[in-house]
Amino acid sequence: MTSVGKAGAPAGAPLTDADLGELHRTLLGMLHDLARVCQELEIPFYLAEGTLIGAVRHGGFVPWDDDLDLYMLRADYERFLRLAPERLGARYRVQHPTTVADYWSAFAKVRLVDGPQRFRQHHIAHLTEDCGPLIDIFPLEYVPHLNGPGLVLQSAYLRFLRGCLVQKLDVEPATRPLKRLLRAASRLTSLRFLHRQLDRTLRRHGDDQRPYLAALATFHPLRSQVVPAEVFARQEWVDFEGTPMPVPVGY
Repeated sequence: MTSVGKAGAPAGAPLTDADLGELHRTLLGMLHDLARVCQELEIPFYLAEGTLIGAVRHGGFVPWDDDLDLYMLRADYERFLRLAPERLGARYRVQHPTTVADYWSAFAKVRLVDGPQRFRQHHIAHLTEDCGPLIDIFPLEYVPHLNGPGLVLQSAYLRFLRGCLVQKLDVEPATRPLKRLLRAASRLTSLRFLHRQLDRTLRRHGDDQRPYLAALATFHPLRSQVVPAEVFARQEWVDFEGTPMPVPVGY
């Protein structure tokens, strides 16, 4: 869930079933466009997170979900960032630190920007007008171990950097002591430094194949981020709202 709200409604107002149905139709069209571009560019991707749960359990969206989540191996993710924006065209904006001045996230988003946006993320509206329906794309990083002190420290540093990032950009209120500390820490550094450190820390182990893959940019605990690399050895296809979509073979 990404705290999407209806345009003109108070922030935090829940979406109705009719709203969610309309949003799901919009997101499905976005997914079809993205899948077409990835096929043209020969870039594999996988349904992930709540989108994968929905595909397996519901044959489509989890009924209350308000976005789409995808995984890409790091090398494919980098190719997508280089090549996909032009192929997707003016209807979409690929959001990333290289394309958005005040970017608030550790991973990329594909955002629909064509026409009036009935569904918007209110918490980032002060940073960009392009805050409508979205697809989150998380990179998968090769890591050498399932766990261990090095990976724990890497994960903790990523969480610290991301916490500083959202506080620096006022994406969420500093209502708790830890968030107030992160906001204070964020004032001591630049946005460019935070994004550079996030990128370097995510890619710490390089692109060489290793025994495990980790979705370190997600919001899950470390124990839920790391899986054997063979889980993503190839794509399988499952029905998602009437269209076959790729999932990892070890889903």
